[in-house]
Amino acid sequence: MLHTRASGVLMALSSLPSRYGIGVCGEETKRFILKIKEMGFSYWQVLPLVPPDFFGSPYASEAAFAISPLYICPDTLLEMGLISAETLERNVYYGSPYTADYEFAQGSRRELLRAAFQNIDDTLRAQVRRFKDENRWCGDYALYAALKEKFGGKPWYEWDEPYRFYETAVEHAEAVADLRDRNGAKSSSLPTNTA
Repeated sequence: MLHTRASGVLMALSSLPSRYGIGVCGEETKRFILKIKEMGFSYWQVLPLVPPDFFGSPYASEAAFAISPLYICPDTLLEMGLISAETLERNVYYGSPYTADYEFAQGSRRELLRAAFQNIDDTLRAQVRRFKDENRWCGDYALYAALKEKFGGKPWYEWDEPYRFYETAVEHAEAVADLRDRNGAKSSSLPTNTA
């Protein structure tokens, strides 16, 4: 393959047409891949798929391995029975189809993913846990992202004391997980008492 001439397309996934503010990993993605294959292209080079920074750039991400949740296709979550048609409708973007609206996508996708999380069944929950166990970075990044959201997007050195450092943040997160498991709660939250 390396000795064969080939051509490709360079385009960010977020640039694909979508009803959701930015391009997502859904049917549009499949259609695009088939279209460029029909046109004789062999490659699609995407920009990094990591969570973008505040300005939408994937080149200043806080994660090296995580894929941005913005690329999760709401249609797929509906097909899986994890969200309702009403929740899906709140994710539809009615602005210009020629722009990627990260602000809209971030706000609407957060609500969408919270709704989907509430409907995860035991089978899917086990798959998620298995993925987390097989990819050590995943739990650490999830904790970091949850804390970053809890503290309004502030940098880690401005977080409250017990959460500022990895070891104590992990201890607090494990205590919350144990309490959640004992109570049989579906949702998780970080403790609000920081004393």
